[in-house]
Amino acid sequence: MRGVTYCAAQDVPLLADIFFAQSGEGPRPLIIYIHGGGWSGGSRAGGSGFEGQFLFVQSGFTVV
Repeated sequence: MRGVTYCAAQDVPLLADIFFAQSGEGPRPLIIYIHGGGWSGGSRAGGSGFEGQFLFVQSGFTVV
């Protein structure tokens, strides 16, 4: 799920992408990825370390 609003700051929606685990049942471990950018640059759509998310999802982790 891309572009999920998780809260709002001064009426500006803050968005996250959620990639659900592809295997297993019940509660799944969660990885929260926060891109660098000093709160002034960058994008949730990429960045250093982001490219490994699909390996985690295939291994049973949910990634936000």
